[in-house]
Amino acid sequence: MLVTLYVTTTVTRDEAQAVAVAAAEASRIPHRRLWGSQSAGFATTLPCGTCPAE
Repeated sequence: MLVTLYVTTTVTRDEAQAVAVAAAEASRIPHRRLWGSQSAGFATTLPCGTCPAE
C-alpha cells in the first residue's frame, strides 16, 4: 500500500525557516523541499482531492 502525505509549511521570517526544517526532520517522515514550484505544491496540499501522479 502506498500512502502519501503532502504538507505545506509557510514561514514569515527567514530565521523561522531553519526551525521549520528542523521540525520536519525531527518528525521522522521523509520530506522534500520544493524549489521553484511553490504554487503547484501549495495547490496539491489544498483539500480538494488533487493527485499529482495522475
